[in-house]
Amino acid sequence: MSEAAERFAAEWIRENVVAGQAVAPGDIGRAQFLAGECQEDARTAGIHDTDLAEAVRCMVGGADGLLNLMAKAVESASEDEINCLVQRDA
Repeated sequence: MSEAAERFAAEWIRENVVAGQAVAPGDIGRAQFLAGECQEDARTAGIHDTDLAEAVRCMVGGADGLLNLMAKAVESASEDEINCLVQRDA
């Protein structure tokens, strides 16, 4: 597996998936957009699709794919946003 691809994917998610973009659970439109953007940016950075796919499999612990990783990241961003709001209002 390419460590560079795994670092790229993790950093890309940190920089591009933010709570302000959170969507309703089950809405995969945002995840689809993010997956496409991540793949294009990876290509621009010289990371091959196969290296990115392998890194993603390692990150999610299976063959879930980039779309599923982005869906999980978006859902996590939504949960973090909700938790921040709840803690602030408490």
